[in-house]
Amino acid sequence: NIIFGAQLEQQSYATSYIPNYGTAAGVTRAADNPNSTGDLSSLVNSYPFSMYVHSKYVGGNRFTLAFSNTSVDNQYYTISVVDDEVRLDARANGTSERLQSGITLNEGDEFKAAIVMESDTIGKICVNGGSVLYKNDFSLQSINSSIKYLIIGKLRIVNDTGDRLPVFEARLYDEALSDSKLEELTTL
Repeated sequence: NIIFGAQLEQQSYATSYIPNYGTAAGVTRAADNPNSTGDLSSLVNSYPFSMYVHSKYVGGNRFTLAFSNTSVDNQYYTISVVDDEVRLDARANGTSERLQSGITLNEGDEFKAAIVMESDTIGKICVNGGSVLYKNDFSLQSINSSIKYLIIGKLRIVNDTGDRLPVFEARLYDEALSDSKLEELTTL
């Protein structure tokens, strides 16, 4: 039997890999800070797309995951918690619109949320395996080529508010996940 690349974790979730190259204990790594992915425009540059996040509510109005234009403040799709409720915010054209999930959280609650933007006018959200809610009248939230970064744990790079939620897992899909897949993916 051979074990390769194992890493023991004290938390209930995985952190980044820490290669120690066979040295003794004491090897450290940089902190896991919220960050953005590279340019994803070659993967997701039109509708439909889906986003998923597993996070924990730490109170306040905070952001957990955004698909964003990193050079401006007002072009994004985000999963956030505002007034204790998980929601989808769409602001691709500079006009903010939202889809409330109806799921409220208490401070310290973990949650799993997924959103789908099927088109520039149709979106849906599912939280903690609950009912999938639809909004069929977004005002033409047209995705543009500048919306190409997945921002993990915050809303934007420009004018960062610092209002973050911890992220245990995040995913971006270049397809519209089915309702049954949303419910399965978000079940705690």
